[in-house]
Amino acid sequence: MKILRVLLMGVSLLLLGGCSDKENESRLTTARSEVRQRAESAVSDVDRTMDKLRTQLANASSDAKDSLQSKLDDLQEARNDLSEKLNKLNATTKDEWQDFKKDVDETIRDVEKTLRER
Repeated sequence: MKILRVLLMGVSLLLLGGCSDKENESRLTTARSEVRQRAESAVSDVDRTMDKLRTQLANASSDAKDSLQSKLDDLQEARNDLSEKLNKLNATTKDEWQDFKKDVDETIRDVEKTLRER
C-alpha cells in the first residue's frame, strides 16, 4: 500500500510541469501533507518503541543494558533526523521537492528497518 501511495505521489508530481502555478502549489501542498503525515506517524512509532525500551532498560540486567542503550541511542538518532526533516518540510521549494521527498522516504525506510530490528 505504501509503495502504491509513493508511486501515485511520484506520478502526480511528474504532472506538475503541465499545470498552472496555482495547481502546482496545490499539488505540492498535498504532497507535503502526505509526507508530513507519514513522517509524523514514524516519529510516533519511534516514540512508542523508545518508551518500551526505557522500561526494559530500567528493569534489565547489567549485561543487557548496553544492548538496550545502543538500540535506544539508534532510535533517538533516527527520531532526531526525522524531526529535522519535518522542520524543513514547509520551507522546501518546488525545485527542491523531489530530492527532499526522496531523502525523507529513505529516512522513513531506515527508521522502519531500525524498528523491525529492535
